[in-house]
Amino acid sequence: MSIKPDGWRSPSASLYLVYGLVVFYALCYQLQAPLEPFLVERLVGKDNASEASVSYGRLQSLFSGIQMFASLLFGHILDKAGVRVGFILNFMACAATYFLLSITDSMAMLYASKIPGIGMAGFLCAQTAVSELTAAGPERVQALGRLTTAYTLGGIVGPYCGGLLGAKGDYFLSAKLAMLGSILAAAGCILLPSSAKRTADKSEEDREAKTNASERLSWVSRICIVLRAAGFLSMVKLITSTSNSMASATQSLVLKNELKFAEADLGFFMSAQFAFGAFSNAVLLGPVTELLGGAPRFVVRNCIVGMAIGYCFQAFLNSDVAGISYLMQPIVRQCSFVAMALLLSIFQYSLATSITAENTQLVPEDMKGTLIGMEHCIFSAARVVTPAMGINILNEYGMGGLYASCASIFIATYILWVVAQETQEPQMADEAAFEGEDNKRPHWDAPSRCGACAGDLQVPLSLLSRAYAGTGFGDDAADWEGYLAVENANGFTNSALYGEVNEQDFAELLRDHLLPPARVYDLGSGTGKLVNLAAVLGFRATGVELEPGRHHRACSAAKAMLRVQADVALEGLQPVQPRFLLASFLDFDFSDADLVWANSVVFSPAMMEAVAAQARKMRPGAYVVSHKLLPGPGFEPCGDAFLRVSWRPEGRVCFKVQKVLGEPS
Repeated sequence: MSIKPDGWRSPSASLYLVYGLVVFYALCYQLQAPLEPFLVERLVGKDNASEASVSYGRLQSLFSGIQMFASLLFGHILDKAGVRVGFILNFMACAATYFLLSITDSMAMLYASKIPGIGMAGFLCAQTAVSELTAAGPERVQALGRLTTAYTLGGIVGPYCGGLLGAKGDYFLSAKLAMLGSILAAAGCILLPSSAKRTADKSEEDREAKTNASERLSWVSRICIVLRAAGFLSMVKLITSTSNSMASATQSLVLKNELKFAEADLGFFMSAQFAFGAFSNAVLLGPVTELLGGAPRFVVRNCIVGMAIGYCFQAFLNSDVAGISYLMQPIVRQCSFVAMALLLSIFQYSLATSITAENTQLVPEDMKGTLIGMEHCIFSAARVVTPAMGINILNEYGMGGLYASCASIFIATYILWVVAQETQEPQMADEAAFEGEDNKRPHWDAPSRCGACAGDLQVPLSLLSRAYAGTGFGDDAADWEGYLAVENANGFTNSALYGEVNEQDFAELLRDHLLPPARVYDLGSGTGKLVNLAAVLGFRATGVELEPGRHHRACSAAKAMLRVQADVALEGLQPVQPRFLLASFLDFDFSDADLVWANSVVFSPAMMEAVAAQARKMRPGAYVVSHKLLPGPGFEPCGDAFLRVSWRPEGRVCFKVQKVLGEPS
């Protein structure tokens, strides 16, 4: 892969420029953020605290409602016009908002100042730029973490300075400074490349054809593709954002009204919270992610658990029913609240970063802006109703009721996660997927279902690469202990010596011996690359794997292939849904196969005998390809296939191709 931004700008230079712009964006926004509840109180009247709280909630809901609709549109603009144009529009909208805020003299004017917020999408622009400038996987996760760190750097200085300015009685100087900073940042956006998209090492004609084809998709079609690929994680983000938004929307009121923080105190706390966030993302994100499970699926699940426990603890400490809050000294109560809020922020950052990093790998390159815009829309949608909801709960049931509600949402999310992701067998297709096709045998003369690209492997290989890029679907040392326990218990004494065959060589092997939609079985399919590739090529592919970790990863990768459906439609491919089975192939019936692949490098003689006994039940003329010849009668050697493998960087490994003669009479 290569990145080709404009002129002299390298990818790293462009990334650092993006980080700098995010610092400015956060600094300007956070300069006035801690003063808003005090400004609302001044405009409404200090004698009407309840009305001031409600008005503050309405103000946040208005801004979030504007952002909800704007995010989808802005993401589409980013895909079409690029991040440079997006950043410039963002900072000009920021300047307009801060200008109106600086001349506010009524609540109506304060509400009006939020209208230009339709273009305030600086973090959306930055996330899109990072996802386009970095490779999927660890590089992108780290870059997204540094991006959040950059935002928090601006967030450290902004609230503290804004709080100091507000403590002197001037609630508008910070808005004027924010307007000036936004104008300067807009000018700096000119240094950004006009296009930051990573491009594969293909010809200009291929790239131009793919771009033109993708651009023909309507906005609604792009949204549907993104939802189909990243729908479940996006739903999780919506639900968890509801809880986090209730907590964050009321946090300023909790600190101001319940814990008696003044302007400077509130600004200092917000700066400290951002500083801790910066430290967490710069230093703790990697170790915490590993501690929480490493793979994004486990990180998200464990973050949900951590947030549920944290909010339960916060509810217990501040519950009027339990009476704990009355027994605690004010300073102790303040310190315990602050400590728990900082701890919860670690889980929040890890959860948000993991979901975004995972989702950006599930969609085509030219739809990342649409995806991230949809994520911001989801977050804004949650914030439309949650401020009023959180304030009502706070007024009615106190801090204990508020945080108990937040905890209950995360508990419900965890139950949903377990039901949807873990208790159900992650099998991509069952026997019903192939129902009604048994009478279409043998498949040797079937017309190709690969469309115009049947002879061109570049497209399906590219789609497979996108599905697996950086998602942790490869073998993982963390899985080996459990893997060995399962495998050794079933007689697989050396199978942790995991390796993979070159996908292009395997695709050419299939093309030389079969036509779609023939049945292909992979015995010991691991993380499912060859099975998913065969399915993209139009074969009815089944993978049989005994180790649950690899089996789950194969199923997850098959779901990730949904992200390429747009390309599939454009290029003429008609993929068949793969099937992954968690089982031992030693006692599995694969007699209906047209070709069986067995990477038998570490298979024992007893295992080869067991495979041979099953293979003799296959129809005459079917193929078995393995590293070792199947023992006994019933098979006819018909050539060798020399394939590249991961465990031998140079040269190729010989695999034996045998034709099934049938069971001896």
